[in-house]
Amino acid sequence: MIAARDIVDRNRNIIFDRSRDDCQTLTKEDSCLVMTGPTRPIVMLGAANFEITLKVKEGSTESRDKVLSFLAVPHDTVNCLELSCATDRKYISKLSTLEFTMSQIARSVEATISVQMVDGSSWPHGVRGEFSACTTSMADRKVVLLDSRSEKDVEVGADGMIQLSRRVASVEFTGELKVCVDAWWQGEMKPKKAWKVFKPKKAGRNYGTFNLVGMCKMKVTVAWSLLSYYPVNRPNSPYGSLALLREAEGRTV
Repeated sequence: MIAARDIVDRNRNIIFDRSRDDCQTLTKEDSCLVMTGPTRPIVMLGAANFEITLKVKEGSTESRDKVLSFLAVPHDTVNCLELSCATDRKYISKLSTLEFTMSQIARSVEATISVQMVDGSSWPHGVRGEFSACTTSMADRKVVLLDSRSEKDVEVGADGMIQLSRRVASVEFTGELKVCVDAWWQGEMKPKKAWKVFKPKKAGRNYGTFNLVGMCKMKVTVAWSLLSYYPVNRPNSPYGSLALLREAEGRTV
């Protein structure tokens, strides 16, 4: 489990959470954990705290598992108030070193992304799919929304909705959000690609279409939300326990 706590409510914002019966296998070639969060942007005003509990599965009983990493660390903001920036940090524990790769998005809004098959399309069996999003000012720092990997098909619900692992991204209010899909047939090195660029809003939705020629057609929906950067239970706040709805002037991850 990996979670973050920020100034908004200090509750756990889960980033990674898997049981020993659903563990992830790490290799030297692929040592990155597959994120499933955050469920909302992490507000980076002051320090956000990260809690990490990672174990190595040993044998058939949990009592034999070994602790790989057990940390609770603050991550202080850097000078990204006006311009977005990237930060990399390493945290060392007894048995491992964790490297955090983060992007702090200045003056940002929240984008909640969904993708649905349309016009009778279905995701082709045996095709690996990767869905991702990024703010165009930091195109090399994409948020992977779903990577089906080579051994697992893209999951599609009865309503045609693709079951994304993550749905939330941050983008500068004056910037652009790029949502992408890459699709590989088995054995192919070069994927088919489709993407759509959206201008952020303070509220409402944007719609676009992914057309993977010869494969399938999808509708992408982006729902926009403003961010609260005041603590929910701030003493003497005129907003009480309600989140302050206004354009965020802080930074999010």
